[in-house]
Amino acid sequence: MNSQIASYFVAFMIILAGIGLTGNIISNPSGSLKTLLLVLIVVGVFYLISRNFSGFSNKNSMKRERDAYRKAAKQSQKKYKQQNPRKVSFTFKMSKSGSVQNTKRTPRRRSSSHLRVIEGNKGKKKNRASF
Repeated sequence: MNSQIASYFVAFMIILAGIGLTGNIISNPSGSLKTLLLVLIVVGVFYLISRNFSGFSNKNSMKRERDAYRKAAKQSQKKYKQQNPRKVSFTFKMSKSGSVQNTKRTPRRRSSSHLRVIEGNKGKKKNRASF
């Protein structure tokens, strides 16, 4: 109910502004034209200033985000391009009896580059008597 009253109030204010503007144009056309032109210029200047300052930082952050996404996508494609095309190759060997044998050979798995072995003191045993 409260929003309905507010919308009626806004509509009433717009109607009053329209009546006032029409009366001002009829009584003083040149003055109202100058005022309208001045208002349009001021609103345009504020719009350009706000667009340049707020849009500048927003565009840069969007560009950085887009570049980071592209870089991650390239790395992902590179990673999965190497892993996915695991093709099984078939080799044919001749046995001693002269028949051809079909053997399946899978390529060796490459070690993961993001995993590494950390050398520690595995050989040393704790001296439990010193506790």
